[in-house]
Amino acid sequence: NPYTADFEASQEWRKSQPAPGPAPVLHLPTPLEFTLANGLKVLLVENHALPVLSAEVVLRAGSANDPDTKSGLATLTAEVMSDGTVSRDLTQLANDEERIGARIQSGATTDSGTISMEMLTSHTTEGLDLLADVAQHPGFRNEDVDRRRKQRLVRIAQETDNVQNMALRVGPKLLFGDTPYGRSASGTAESVGSIASADMTAFYASHYGPRDSALVLAGDLTRAQAESLAGKYFGNWSGKTEAAATIPPAAAPQPSHVVIVDKPGAPQSALLAFGVGVPANSPDVETLTVMNYTLGGSFASRINMNLREVHGYTYGASSSFTQYRDGGLFRAGGLVRTDVTAPAAKEL
Repeated sequence: NPYTADFEASQEWRKSQPAPGPAPVLHLPTPLEFTLANGLKVLLVENHALPVLSAEVVLRAGSANDPDTKSGLATLTAEVMSDGTVSRDLTQLANDEERIGARIQSGATTDSGTISMEMLTSHTTEGLDLLADVAQHPGFRNEDVDRRRKQRLVRIAQETDNVQNMALRVGPKLLFGDTPYGRSASGTAESVGSIASADMTAFYASHYGPRDSALVLAGDLTRAQAESLAGKYFGNWSGKTEAAATIPPAAAPQPSHVVIVDKPGAPQSALLAFGVGVPANSPDVETLTVMNYTLGGSFASRINMNLREVHGYTYGASSSFTQYRDGGLFRAGGLVRTDVTAPAAKEL
């Protein structure tokens, strides 16, 4: 077995090396934390090595909050937010960003929404003014909504040309059913096609507000400056947000079984194993992260070395854990040649 031989050779090499010295100690920064009168939590990590600042608004506005018939609403709402505000259309916002050499990024995942930017500290006031405008006064113009909706529908249609994207839609649903964690954050052609500007306005009103958000600042900024700037640009933010979405518990894991999604003529098979993982606050997250590095989280991991290096079934295979607020997902595998799907499945 060449895999075993390589492992034994590496063990012999390790024995021949001098004993390592003491491991370096990693000192992670502890954020300074304060809260504005409107309930917005502010976290500051001071780092004065370079004159740059990273600012991010984090909100509990992820796709777990999508209405049952409007899947994709959270992610589409987040995308459109960076297309303009009430006082700045798409062109004006882009010009203002270009003037200070910055770019606002907005998006949403399963559990959260984010609005962020990086800037030189010489442009801190202009940058935070733009960030606050996007976070507090999104425009949701019909032309921006129409453009983003069409782009999303094209991406969804293209998923049927990619066996891996097809499998990534099926796997979570097999584990979590028709629940927020089982649905794709991108939505479906039917749900996305029905989303209008009014839906985004209503979603924003329900899930974007200071009491359910945090402003994270990291960079060349003191606490006094952070308190002054946060109060100036975010202190007047108001709004009442709904309670966090209630996620039904995952069903008991089923016995191992095979599910086939047929794609005639596909030159590759998406060979993926799915299982229930752990939530983000699990005490096992760090242990699982280290374990998974060896299992399938690196090029030299067991899964990749076996399927790629030993057997030549794939260009690459891996494994990962995805943590959600109320659950998690484990996934392993990759794209393999169609003619070796069976032996690759056995090895995986």
